[in-house]
Amino acid sequence: MSNSAKSCMQFKGYEINSMHFELSKNDINNKEIKISPTFGMTVEDCGKDEYKVQLTFSLKASDENPLPFNIDVTMTGDFELCMEEENDILKEALLHENTVAIMFPFLRAVIASLTTTANINPLILPVINIANAFNNDK
Repeated sequence: MSNSAKSCMQFKGYEINSMHFELSKNDINNKEIKISPTFGMTVEDCGKDEYKVQLTFSLKASDENPLPFNIDVTMTGDFELCMEEENDILKEALLHENTVAIMFPFLRAVIASLTTTANINPLILPVINIANAFNNDK
């Protein structure tokens, strides 16, 4: 691969920091359920062009919205950002939009696997523009 085709941002991998899954006592047989998860993200500058991006997912049952389970997942992705010229706008976009877009498919897989392993109908999150969702929250 030539240098001109190399991205200024490299994804170094991720780890799951915590997973919590708990079946609820809600009887939802043949009832339509609506999921309203909450997402969170933080960016940590580790120096030397290295960043840690933490993505959180939480879905809780409530009286208004009974769900068959409660679930919380926290994951951290490691990124390297080497820019030839400082560009704060591009840097902000890469760190707050592109990183979560890269991490979201892994989060979807973890949630689907966790719910499948619990021997219930798996929760398969839809493909969404999660970076756009964070921008709308701002």
